[in-house]
Amino acid sequence: MTGTSFAEKLAGTRIETDAGAYILLPARPDDAEFANGLLKQTMDNYVRATWDDEADIAAYYVRNAFEGRAGDTLILYRQDKEGREPVGAVTAHDDLTPDGEKAIDLGEIHLVPSVQGQGLGQAIISEIIAKAAPLPVTLMVLEANPARHLYERLGFTVDRPGQGDTAHRLHMIRR
Repeated sequence: MTGTSFAEKLAGTRIETDAGAYILLPARPDDAEFANGLLKQTMDNYVRATWDDEADIAAYYVRNAFEGRAGDTLILYRQDKEGREPVGAVTAHDDLTPDGEKAIDLGEIHLVPSVQGQGLGQAIISEIIAKAAPLPVTLMVLEANPARHLYERLGFTVDRPGQGDTAHRLHMIRR
């Protein structure tokens, strides 16, 4: 993909579910507190189930902090007659598979608890798959994270286990 990043391609995507109307918009610098807080809120149980050492836990949050991914992050807003409310953060970018094949990497998808379990994550991932076509979509998921089952339902398969600083994670791909 030349000229436009994948995050830019996703910007403005509208998602309609039975639970409401949503839009993905580019993250701004002042979204850091929301995105980092949401990462911790949604992942802390899985991170702590994976690592015992506080240094490893801290390293996870540094690696996945908004500041290192700001250009590839979109904020998901619920839209209603009162306006917009941030309810999620999605990170996606152009990448390569280990074989050198062009792909789209779904780096992060986090939703506030009040909108989880309503099909919104599935709708977002389906939009990403559709906009990425014909490229494959890849992601890494902590072995302890039950989201793996959603990814499998959407056609992702485990490509390889993580290694080194990605141990305890599974690399998944959807072709």
